[in-house]
Amino acid sequence: PWALRGRSPVTGWDCLGCAEVGQSRALGTPEINSLGLYAADTQPRSPAGLLAAHFGAGVHLYQRAPDRTPAAILVFRVGRRPVHCGLYLGDGRFLHASQTADTVISPLDDPDYARAAADYYIPA
Repeated sequence: PWALRGRSPVTGWDCLGCAEVGQSRALGTPEINSLGLYAADTQPRSPAGLLAAHFGAGVHLYQRAPDRTPAAILVFRVGRRPVHCGLYLGDGRFLHASQTADTVISPLDDPDYARAAADYYIPA
């Protein structure tokens, strides 16, 4: 299920928690818990607000990857503002946590996502 700031596939996660946990499992690497970078931020924020604060802080745990790199975290932006993320699975599909549909696999050509610019990130 979807849960703001969550990091568990059992009890819930938000889009960043889903992407980071999924990436570590796909790559067989230790999990990057970048949520700790804004854990002290107790202001109620929307998921997009948290994502913007996170990536706006100049996160150094990730590096840009070529587009459509499997197991990369895919960050959707509107303008310069990050608004959603997921884990790129390959074949034009990505895994993500959605507030309305819990955890789902969606195609990149879905109209909800095709309009947004996307960046791909792998662990640094």
